Amino acid sequence: MSQEKNVNSPSTGVSITPAQYISEIILKKWAKWKHIDSSGTFWRRMPFQKMFIFQITLANKLLKQYSARAIIQAINSPLSERCFSLGNKDLVKVVETFSAKQDIVSTEVNTITDAEAKPRMKSFGKNSSLSRLKELE
Repeated sequence: MSQEKNVNSPSTGVSITPAQYISEIILKKWAKWKHIDSSGTFWRRMPFQKMFIFQITLANKLLKQYSARAIIQAINSPLSERCFSLGNKDLVKVVETFSAKQDIVSTEVNTITDAEAKPRMKSFGKNSSLSRLKELE
């Protein structure tokens, strides 16, 4: 999958890449589990800076295969409650399931809209039912 548009950071409000956004989410999840203050830009401090950079590289690898939406849904799902790294094999399995669900939903939406497209029943202009009633009076 190609990278999507930039998004706003939940902590700073600055425009960032999807890989940075995903890395920020996973590090906040890890900090919450470790009971570490995750206010502001805590990943810029030294112990977290290396982890953040490593998670960005892992996020970029995942973004080549899956959409950012599927990765974010997988991180936030209860199935990956104890996954604190984007390199976790269990998290990758959950991402695959969410990606497959998105593919199924998108193909269903396309087939429904194509198959059930109805032609217009009413014509525009003078031949409407209201104009016919006006002519009868």
